Amino acid sequence: MTIGERIKMLRTQKGINQAALAKILSVSPSAIGMYEQNRRGLDINSLLLLADYFGVTVDYLLGKEEQKEPTAALDGELEEDVVVFHRDGKNQKRRFTKEQLAIFHALVDSVPETPKDL
Repeated sequence: MTIGERIKMLRTQKGINQAALAKILSVSPSAIGMYEQNRRGLDINSLLLLADYFGVTVDYLLGKEEQKEPTAALDGELEEDVVVFHRDGKNQKRRFTKEQLAIFHALVDSVPETPKDL
C-alpha cells in the first residue's frame, strides 16, 4: 500500500473530506488529491501532522509498518491553537491562545519570502 493510499484510507475512515484534511496541512484540497495519487511528496512537518491527527506512526504512513500503532491522536476536529514548528533541530508542537496565535500569524506573515534562486 502506498503512502497516498494510506492517507486516503485514514481520511475516509475518519470521515473527513479532502478540504478538511487540506485545512489541517494548510494546503489546497487539490494538493491532498495529489498526495493521495502519489503525484506529490510530503514534507516532514506534514507527515508529523498527519500521524498525530490520524493516531498512527510516521513509519506506518511511509509503509515501514503494516499495522497501525495508535499514538496520541488529536481528538475531533483540527485544534486551531496547535502549531507545529521546527526549532533547534527538533519539531515542536505547542498550544496557543487565539491572541498568541494572531501574533504568531502576524510574525510569520511579516517575514519576507525567500527568493526562489537561493
